[in-house]
Amino acid sequence: MEDFDDHQKWVDSIVAPAWDHAGPENRIGYVIYPSGPAVQRYAAMNTTPSQLFGNFGSAQPHKTGQHTFSKHGQVTLGDQDDWANRLGREILGSFYNQLSQCNLDLNLDVNDLLQHISFKRNQDGVSIPLKTLPYHPVQDADHIAFYRGYYQHYREQCLSLHIHIDRKAYARLRDTMREQDATAAAQSIYNLAERRSLAATLTSTADVEIEEVISRKLVAGKVQFIYSENKRDTDNRAHDSGLFYRKTT
Repeated sequence: MEDFDDHQKWVDSIVAPAWDHAGPENRIGYVIYPSGPAVQRYAAMNTTPSQLFGNFGSAQPHKTGQHTFSKHGQVTLGDQDDWANRLGREILGSFYNQLSQCNLDLNLDVNDLLQHISFKRNQDGVSIPLKTLPYHPVQDADHIAFYRGYYQHYREQCLSLHIHIDRKAYARLRDTMREQDATAAAQSIYNLAERRSLAATLTSTADVEIEEVISRKLVAGKVQFIYSENKRDTDNRAHDSGLFYRKTT
């Protein structure tokens, strides 16, 4: 089991250089969406097509067309070496755990078993044995339990700050926000630039002098101003701009 002081020194050696380059910020947030089945192991994964052996081995029709890591995971799992070793460890973990659940002992070390499993390298066809486990499930049991405790503590910290919004809640909030935006848009008054002369917006060629803007309102999405004017044309004709109503003095 790793000594706590040694572990803290290792952590400090990583954090200190980053701390020295940090700015004035004193908070940091991570947006992480780990795979639950892969990390928490609360559900099975499509490692291979159904083999009709082991747990729930019946071939369900809806699963026959689904992708599996053995057939379609050559890219998602890394290069060929990563793909082979990840699948080999997944199969070994399933095999080892099922033996344990059945109170059956394996008279062969798991690393020796991995070394007897190989894959042929694509570029030259050379047979390459799988790598041994970085941590032995029996010999390093205390070490594994120690770091599982770290992970559990980190997960609890994340859950304490997590704001869960599922798809239904997201859709409900989205629709509410859209309704609020639509209501606000319907109630808003378009603010034409006050700096621009109102007379400049008139399409009529008549000589109009605006004295005072009395009020304004929104009608059918258009702003209408009520204003008083002095008309220098002798026949007192109405000016139809399409946007303005006027009160002639």
